[in-house]
Amino acid sequence: MSRNSRQLGKRRVLSGVCFLLLTTMGGCASSHHSDIPKPPDYMLYSPNGEPLNGGPLGRPTCKEALSHWFDRIDVTHQGSLTHDEFIADAAAQFARMDIDHNGYLLPEELERYRLPYRQDTTDRGTSAADDAPPHKGHHSDESNGSAQNGAPDPVMAADVNNHFRVTLPEFLTQTDRVFQKLDPKHEGAINRDALLKTCTR
Repeated sequence: MSRNSRQLGKRRVLSGVCFLLLTTMGGCASSHHSDIPKPPDYMLYSPNGEPLNGGPLGRPTCKEALSHWFDRIDVTHQGSLTHDEFIADAAAQFARMDIDHNGYLLPEELERYRLPYRQDTTDRGTSAADDAPPHKGHHSDESNGSAQNGAPDPVMAADVNNHFRVTLPEFLTQTDRVFQKLDPKHEGAINRDALLKTCTR
């Protein structure tokens, strides 16, 4: 085999290796495309303060978590949440969070309730990738009852008198305000699209 033939063979091998590397790198890049939702490393909550990820719930994306919650609350299966359904869910959620069964919620009681869901999340209240809230109004730092980035805790925000506790009437008053925000056209119901628009990524 001539010298030129050997050099030509080496070039072909190198070209083939380079092609494989570029193909592999391209495949890796496309699998991490920014359009693919990433599992959150922070706590997600329903509009009524129910944890939707962490611990036994795993790490769904914001839209996945809210869709699952929506389907569970939509007892009439009409594709929308009525005011009555929304309020009933809030009352049931309050009862679950009221571990002491004394009719009001304290920050430390809320922390005890949320503890099992923290296992797959961080306490920082923000994503490791960036600090933008992924879910408007439902993204918080539970340790102090308030969120970074100005987003209030979905439960303790009902404490408008700053008594460091939330009663059921206060919580339901806040629930009604949340419903009105999610139903800006005053149609008496919240549709899935309106709810999922609260997910910013």
